[in-house]
Amino acid sequence: MSASASARLGDFVEILSGFAFDAANFSDEGDIALIRIRDVLRGRSNTFYRGGHDEKYLINEGEILIGMDGEFNRARWQSAPALLNQRVCKINSSSPRLADEYLFHFLPAALKSIEDATSFVTVKHLSAKQIREIEIPLPPVEEQRRIAAILDQAETLRTQRRQALAHLDTLTQSLFLDMFGDPVENEKSLPICQLHTLCNRITDGTHQSPDWVETGIPFLFISNIVDGAITFDTHKFISEETYFELTRRCPIEIGDVLYTTVGSYGNAAVVTDAKRFAFQRHIAHIKPDRSKTNSLFLAAMIQSVGVRRQVDKVAKGVAQKTVNLADLKGLTVYAPPLPLQQTFATRIAAIEALKATHRTALAQLDALFASLQQRAFSGELTQQTAQAAPKKNLFADPGVFNPEKGLEALVHVVKRLKGKGHYSPTKALYFADRHHLNHHGHTIYGEIYLALPHGPVPQAAYNASRALEEGMMLSEFHMDDVRQALRRDGDQLIALRDAKKGALSPEEIASLDWAIRYVKDMSFEQLKTASHDSAYNKTAVNQPIALQDIIATLRR
Repeated sequence: MSASASARLGDFVEILSGFAFDAANFSDEGDIALIRIRDVLRGRSNTFYRGGHDEKYLINEGEILIGMDGEFNRARWQSAPALLNQRVCKINSSSPRLADEYLFHFLPAALKSIEDATSFVTVKHLSAKQIREIEIPLPPVEEQRRIAAILDQAETLRTQRRQALAHLDTLTQSLFLDMFGDPVENEKSLPICQLHTLCNRITDGTHQSPDWVETGIPFLFISNIVDGAITFDTHKFISEETYFELTRRCPIEIGDVLYTTVGSYGNAAVVTDAKRFAFQRHIAHIKPDRSKTNSLFLAAMIQSVGVRRQVDKVAKGVAQKTVNLADLKGLTVYAPPLPLQQTFATRIAAIEALKATHRTALAQLDALFASLQQRAFSGELTQQTAQAAPKKNLFADPGVFNPEKGLEALVHVVKRLKGKGHYSPTKALYFADRHHLNHHGHTIYGEIYLALPHGPVPQAAYNASRALEEGMMLSEFHMDDVRQALRRDGDQLIALRDAKKGALSPEEIASLDWAIRYVKDMSFEQLKTASHDSAYNKTAVNQPIALQDIIATLRR
């Protein structure tokens, strides 16, 4: 396929704009949900409508929606039929020449271009007319479906990495509740106060639209506060002069906390390095008083269930819920002793280290996905290109992290390497994954390997072994299951059972058994030498080894 001629999107789609349902009939419970802007990405709604309605506004699972205020997001509805509220639209193909699945993958980049060109002095607005005027390349429908299938596969991998991060977020929330509980109920009788009393300042970002430059200092939006971290994936930059003007009244410093206040409100992240940036008004800028509170504790607290419940009550607005600074300052929070906060922060830091490696893998997948999208809609992702590329190298990260399967793989090798310490089983997993990649095009359970001083180490398996030794709860595997399957005795990992039947495929077992035979009679130094391959040598100490570098070591 050469680059396809483009066509006006409006000639090939139907767009249904949502109805302005009466807010007086909104409810927290009922028979039919109402889709508002904040519900587009999450695919579910907690708002219900009790009045009469036209059936044409009923949205079914799987239909494509676009949020038309703030960030112009698109997603498929993921829940039971619900009503389409104002400032959200449904879009679908009206022509046999356009496949819905192709349209779904095409929309994000097109909507992002409109969003970037739209002023945000208040809230950005998108119109149905703007959507109709988008130009879309139209290759043959079968080619559209093939492109969509490739992008679906890549998106599945990204989703599963996000799920692993969500699992670690849940661990953070569980740890907070374990140590502190709900600040409103305060069942542990800890000191409580209003948020502002723990802070030197609570303000927000700029209310003006800066003068953009092609390259310079990153300017961040709500979408840059994600999974408890600040990302710098942005196409907006400001000059040095603008940066100093915007941050003069409240400099951004290490330890400050950023908190989203509009639309996807309630996400927080701590500033962890001296990288310079500025941000929009929809992000609150919180400066903790270090004599009273720890930044990691504060960020976790304002995202905790008890505080989130308070925020949901004070958030105002119809199209997009907004948390104003006065309400944020007045939230009821804990003021526990600093040593207790520090204990919590130390444990959270360990979880954050786990999350960082997952973010690295996710960033690689995001970059791959963006590249595939660009190639797909510029005519470069041709049938011939796909056939010429080895299937196992199509995706840079073919591993999908599966903690249940990962534990069974670890149990399988430990059981068969009895008496070999904990070093040999971890190296066996590395060689087994290389073997499985070479023969089947993906890793066994999506493990990430760290370049530790003695060679590649499987992060999840290594953390499970350490957790057994140190009595900690921090592991990507479920520790209750780990303790029922393994124990640690000094340098030895001991399997308390064999791997569960059916948990591993015959091909996966074959790769594991090959690796067991390979490492079984090797000394420590021989294992170290064998695992110091080109992928390991290209990676900085203690950093994740890029999967594409591991793939490059395989025999062709």
